[in-house]
Amino acid sequence: MNPTNYLDAFRRSFLNKTQDEDLAKPSAAVATRDNNCFPTHPTIPLSSLAHVEVDTLCLVLTYQRDPYERYLAAQQMRKRSWRFHQKFQMWFKRAKDPVETTDEYETGDVYMFDTIENWRVKAVANFKFEYKFND
Repeated sequence: MNPTNYLDAFRRSFLNKTQDEDLAKPSAAVATRDNNCFPTHPTIPLSSLAHVEVDTLCLVLTYQRDPYERYLAAQQMRKRSWRFHQKFQMWFKRAKDPVETTDEYETGDVYMFDTIENWRVKAVANFKFEYKFND
């Protein structure tokens, strides 16, 4: 490389050097009423939750920010005989009457809504549902 190429490369790098404003810390953003992106009213019509599928209710329960909307979705799940298992953090529903029932648990075939792997309802045989984990 000849000396003029070095000089041209040095001039180009000097033109693209870091400016003082590039080194300054950015100021913190301040939320105002004008730029607030969170909804101030429920985003889901309350009457529509009675007509949606179970997977949509689970979507609301898993990803919705508004606790009131999650509460309404949980109420709809309970109306449809689904129960939340706190240990597994999943919703379960009896497939048929339990085979064994005690004061502490029941054993039988259930449906489970799988929010971890497949996002669908799975049938589980001989599941032991302990009442202490019932929500």
